[in-house]
Amino acid sequence: MQKRTIFLAAAFIFFIAISFILGYSVEREPTACPNANQSISGAIYEVTAQGTVQAISGKTLTLAAQETSADVSISESAPIFKLVSSETEKTGVKEEQAEFSDIKTGDYVIVELTSEAGEYIGNKVTILPNK
Repeated sequence: MQKRTIFLAAAFIFFIAISFILGYSVEREPTACPNANQSISGAIYEVTAQGTVQAISGKTLTLAAQETSADVSISESAPIFKLVSSETEKTGVKEEQAEFSDIKTGDYVIVELTSEAGEYIGNKVTILPNK
């Protein structure tokens, strides 16, 4: 009986220690890292850019986020999607095909970018619903 009690106490302490470690790693604030949204696939870097569309010039979007802005060139073959409300989807939204002309100043967009030789180009744009 005493061995069982010791075993249960050790298991409990182990469980608490693991819970603390996992909980601590989940609760920590993310650190500022310029490459946080980048993943390496061979020699191609994939990055996401997001923000409010300030201006549209040809196939270039000027995105603003916080106190900065950036010009993002969009590929001619980039698919454009928009998220719309949907009562049938579990998430409450669904992705629909859209056109580049559907992007308007003031829209909030997420752009998936790829880079080869240091030059980024948008290869997918998702328009988020307005609040």
